[in-house]
Amino acid sequence: MLQQLNLFDDYNNSITKRAVEQSCDIQKENGVFYTDIEIASAIVRFLNLDKHLKIFDPNCGVGNFLRAERQLGYQNLWGCDIDKQATSICAQNDVAFHVYNTDTIWANADAVLSRIGLHDKADAVIGNPPYAKLSLYNSGKANGSPLYSWTKKAGNNLFVASMMQAFSYVKEGGVISLIVPKSLLYVNSYKLLRQYILRQKTIVSIVDLGAIFKGVRGEQIVLTMKNEAPAAGNVALYHYTKGCIQHVMDVGQHLFDDIIYFFYNKNDLSLYKKFSRIGARLEDLCTGYVGRGKSTDNDAVAGKDLRKFGLKVMPLPETGNQVFLQNIFSREAGVIASFGGDLKAGQTITVITDGNKEKCKYILGMLHSRVINFYLTKYCYNSSSLTMHTDAKYLKKIPLITNNELFDSVVSKVEELEHTPYLSALWRERQRELDQLFYTIYQLSGEERRYVDEEMTKIQSKKWAYDYRQ
Repeated sequence: MLQQLNLFDDYNNSITKRAVEQSCDIQKENGVFYTDIEIASAIVRFLNLDKHLKIFDPNCGVGNFLRAERQLGYQNLWGCDIDKQATSICAQNDVAFHVYNTDTIWANADAVLSRIGLHDKADAVIGNPPYAKLSLYNSGKANGSPLYSWTKKAGNNLFVASMMQAFSYVKEGGVISLIVPKSLLYVNSYKLLRQYILRQKTIVSIVDLGAIFKGVRGEQIVLTMKNEAPAAGNVALYHYTKGCIQHVMDVGQHLFDDIIYFFYNKNDLSLYKKFSRIGARLEDLCTGYVGRGKSTDNDAVAGKDLRKFGLKVMPLPETGNQVFLQNIFSREAGVIASFGGDLKAGQTITVITDGNKEKCKYILGMLHSRVINFYLTKYCYNSSSLTMHTDAKYLKKIPLITNNELFDSVVSKVEELEHTPYLSALWRERQRELDQLFYTIYQLSGEERRYVDEEMTKIQSKKWAYDYRQ
């Protein structure tokens, strides 16, 4: 859940405020944050559901979604939460007609609905499920359930179980709209959940809320689905900014396979399609190992020992067939990698091995090119501001073109960069020249090159980025 701000501005007596603050403190210790009333209201207005529908919030906390719904004219409202103090605050302020203190995640869904007086399933489930590791709620009751076992494999997080339960609370064809981490869309640990949603449910819309909540790591989205098999329609993408939810574009759900992409404009979509048509990926053409370094020896190269195209602590090796990458990827820095030759790779290194030194140098140039850093940022890490890992499951997806007349030119340019003073004016000029080689290799048009340049200039730190217009 997200951080609670400006709680109950029209219920501002000191007793209630102290109770809310105490409840928030207790919940934060368990990784749970409440939703801002303004965001809850914006989401309810955005959904624009029929006012007569039965709406259920299984994790209502102190009731800001319910309160927003009531203020906007909804009457058939139910809320539950496992936190007794939170539901007490919710009920005291008369936020909804039906508020209950009960477990809605691990309990039988039909039993919960019967207990709270919802004899038919809800028309809609709207809310903000708790986001915390399962170990914080590792009760014996939960541990023995099939849902618990599945959730451990599908992300090991409470919001995963809560989302799955939401489908049990809503009728066939009903609406589920939840605030969830943006990482659900692309992080590999949530792959099983994504596959279930894409194959079994219809995604109606995704709202990118961005990183707007203090005290919450990462970014959030509002994921709205229908409890029915995927339809042949489009997923509407929206962006939340300055209190408004603005439409970005529509894309077909069929476009999503392993990752649910959030495209911010038509250029992002058209370039994604262009890269997809290349077909070959690094995993197809790389003949060796792609994965984490394994050495624990003192002389093994660590991630902190790398800089772009070089090593900080030792000369580059003359022989071998390894590329070393820092295992940490930030969009501000992009890939930081070096030729590793025959050196030992420590556990903070990602290793790519291939058939010969020249091919490794080519891959090294490709990894540092703007076009591939654009690809990783947009299509592997979904434009996330979080620091990610350069794990094999992401690197193997990179579209790779090696059979081209510019192969030798790339290898030569990489070797020039390796022996040029780091971050000097000449180094930056040679990096620009390398980028132009890969724009040609990937057959980007002049407009596409300008767009990638503009995006990467905005995204990357000034330490490494250059303005192509200079």
